[in-house]
Amino acid sequence: MSFNTYGKKTTTYSGNTAIWLGTGEVFPGGGVLAADYVVADALYPAGSPVYLDIMGGTLTPCEVFELVDAIGSGDTNIKVKLGNQGTVPAVSVPYGVAPATGYVIAKAAVASVVAIDASGFYDLSIVANSLGTASEGDFLVICTSVGSNQSMLAPANGLLYNDIHLESGDTSATGAMRVSGQVLEDRIPSIPPNVKASLNKITFIKEE
Repeated sequence: MSFNTYGKKTTTYSGNTAIWLGTGEVFPGGGVLAADYVVADALYPAGSPVYLDIMGGTLTPCEVFELVDAIGSGDTNIKVKLGNQGTVPAVSVPYGVAPATGYVIAKAAVASVVAIDASGFYDLSIVANSLGTASEGDFLVICTSVGSNQSMLAPANGLLYNDIHLESGDTSATGAMRVSGQVLEDRIPSIPPNVKASLNKITFIKEE
């Protein structure tokens, strides 16, 4: 004799944070989280910038790292904050300075050393002029390769509709992406100006 067996597990988290105002368009079907981001205990908050290649395809978070100091053309060390997805910068990843508009990165390079300093920021050792110049408060983004005129790994085309939280043992996760509407900017992960400019159907609202 056989039986149909159903299992149910409940987990309690802290209260939801409301980030959306009114209604907006959500891509039907959403997508499957890119394999590199399926990490135990990872949390990708609602409102995170994401790239969905096709409906029902691969959903890739857009990671950015805010610069603590300006970059000069001769600098060989740059300082950044922890990434907007809680990610520590790595030596094997090509980074470039996010442009004011669009998704073409002028120069991309990898760091030879990444070290945390006493203030909790991250120092990245680079070859002089491998990233060009940038101002404090600008963002580094992840690129597909090193060199000139590179593409962003995740040229965000929407914002994550709900949180994605992975537990130990999870091998995949899905999420929906919102492409229009109003969002409370102060409650979501950092988004660089070029991504905001490209998401022209989303209104970013500052709280008074």
